[in-house]
Amino acid sequence: MLVVLIGDLMRVSLFKKTSLRTQSIRYQNMILIAFVAFLDRAYRIVRYNDIRSLVSLEKSASKKELIEFDAGLSKSLLSVGTSIYKSICEPVFFNMDKVPKSGPLLFVSNHSILALELPLLVDRIAEEKGIFLRALADHAHFQLPTGRFLRTMFGVVDGTQENCKLLFEHNQGVLVYPGGARETFKRTTDEKYSLKWNGRSGFAKLAIENGVTIVPISNVGTEDMLEIGYDFPLSWIPIPFLYGSDRTFPLVMPPKIGKLQRIYFMFHEPIETKHYNGIASDANVREVRDLTKKCVEDGIAQLREYQKTDRSRLTIDKFSRETQKRLKALVNWIDSVISTDHHGKL
Repeated sequence: MLVVLIGDLMRVSLFKKTSLRTQSIRYQNMILIAFVAFLDRAYRIVRYNDIRSLVSLEKSASKKELIEFDAGLSKSLLSVGTSIYKSICEPVFFNMDKVPKSGPLLFVSNHSILALELPLLVDRIAEEKGIFLRALADHAHFQLPTGRFLRTMFGVVDGTQENCKLLFEHNQGVLVYPGGARETFKRTTDEKYSLKWNGRSGFAKLAIENGVTIVPISNVGTEDMLEIGYDFPLSWIPIPFLYGSDRTFPLVMPPKIGKLQRIYFMFHEPIETKHYNGIASDANVREVRDLTKKCVEDGIAQLREYQKTDRSRLTIDKFSRETQKRLKALVNWIDSVISTDHHGKL
């Protein structure tokens, strides 16, 4: 696969009339991709003692990797990695008691810009419910060498029906974003927290066929902190499967201190699908999809209303209050010292 990848890049470079400098940049990108692929293969050999992986770039996770994934290290990395993030954004979670304690579950949520809500969500559910969410990712992630790293280190799964069914059979919690990359790669013209599901109903069909419970989730906060400066066309990146793509990547402006704020999550009543008896007719699928979407959209609206009344919403206000408390405590301490010293002299 690596040879094919580099071959495609070379064909694009050689058969397009480009300057020497442009071709040089493209060749540098080829070398970088090859180097990342080599590191990925070396990591696999060391971890799994599997020399065959050196010549095989798999497109989807093997059954063994899916089932036997050990979330212990991932939980630790998430806990440490999100500690500063949590101290700044102070995530708030509503209705976590609605999350079922067991059984195969399909969590369905809206994607915020750049998926900045994802680590907070996965970390909290793992901590509170003992469920490590297996997030479904766009197939494009697994056409890159980094795909295996995401899968082996964080349990990310190529979103195929076969992989999902296998996870459900082992009572795991699966997280899906129907809006996919389009929803996380927001554009300057998009409305904040707008869903980009575009009629997608694969998750509903999957839930009905496997009789799993859907847990709708809404989240807001990240898109109030970040401002998109430019929609960067992904077709400019010299990777074969991106040529001709109309996707764009949001180049965001650094967040202003005054805009740093809380991120809010809301869990909704679980949606049962067992009563459909595995019959994923168009009517049944549409019903489940629309109900799930309504829950997510209503939750977004409720959270945005709550934002307006939350006096602790902005991080700067939180630090201001804490500073005032500490200053007040310092003043009281100084007064007590002066008072003690004064009485001692008397």
